[in-house]
Amino acid sequence: MIILCLGLPSSASTWAFNIVRALASTRSPDMVGVYAETMDSFREKVRPGTADVILKAHVIDEALFRTIEASDSPTIVTWRDPRDVAVSTAQRTGQQVLGPVPFVRRSAACILSLMQTKRSNILFLDYATDYMNRKQTIREIAECLQIRAPASLVEELHKSLKTDTLRKSLTTWANTLESDATFNTHVDMNTHWHKNHIGDGKSDKWRTISGEDAYLLDACLGGQAEMFSGGREIRLPWNNQSSGQYEHRAVEGLQSVTSHSSRAAMHLPRGWWVAEFEATSPSPTNRVFEISIYCNEKLLSQRLMAFGADLTAAIKLMFEHRNPTETIFIRCSGLDDIDEMPISIPMIQFRQISALTEAEIGHSARRVSKQVTPAI
Repeated sequence: MIILCLGLPSSASTWAFNIVRALASTRSPDMVGVYAETMDSFREKVRPGTADVILKAHVIDEALFRTIEASDSPTIVTWRDPRDVAVSTAQRTGQQVLGPVPFVRRSAACILSLMQTKRSNILFLDYATDYMNRKQTIREIAECLQIRAPASLVEELHKSLKTDTLRKSLTTWANTLESDATFNTHVDMNTHWHKNHIGDGKSDKWRTISGEDAYLLDACLGGQAEMFSGGREIRLPWNNQSSGQYEHRAVEGLQSVTSHSSRAAMHLPRGWWVAEFEATSPSPTNRVFEISIYCNEKLLSQRLMAFGADLTAAIKLMFEHRNPTETIFIRCSGLDDIDEMPISIPMIQFRQISALTEAEIGHSARRVSKQVTPAI
């Protein structure tokens, strides 16, 4: 049996993993715990014939996703506002605040995909509820795993893994490490605890950082944060920077499409999506631009965009996305000599929809704009 512990970074996912370890060991003393994000990594770390595995991850690839779904594995999911995840992760690891954004997007897309499934054996734990300091959480995890947890065991786990107790024990452990111990080089491979692991437990941290960084984080991760609360849309500034180094002018919508910024990137949950935006040209043009959506190198949707007499163009593309760990790119081609005539695309909106038939998709596409015709 596989038990999945999937969590956003800095959402107390390691706490949940260790509660699962303790509970599962009462039923299966030989239970193995591993961290893996891909099926290849999972197979490397788990010997053939191993009966029971606890899989800890922040993202899982499509092969692992399908395995978890097919086996109906008990799943514990920890989450928090992705903007707070970026801030906490940056503070713990010494990165710039925007550095964690790409990985946080991937992790959030995986977790949102799980949230939209209808399985009954998934437990979602919200960091903002301080779940890691409640005895009830331990009981809920035991119930999800279908493991009997006597009151004495719940009390023992609660007492030993409360935030204050854990912080003291990890500080004592960290003091035994060499003076140059770092985040990456000192990790307990059984528990996955590492130096400076315990955060401050605060929510809405992203609102307390500098105004520009907070603005950028909200632009990059705000849409995913809203999806955790039931939203179905993600708005993304047109930008070609997938590494987390976002330009302020791009987020403000002042970035023009040039030969150096001809694509936008995003991680989305699984499902059917519509991507739509409006573009403006500073002068009349008869050029036709090809707008394409790719996942890796696989073409998902493509349309042509032309400008009307009012110097504007609108476009809508529908596509199905199956792997939340893979990046969605929107590319605009036909940009030769475009620096002489910059096109402004302030914002792209991704909207999740129900699965449609081909006829419905075709009908919707025909209604987008007379200036937009299917690519040959």
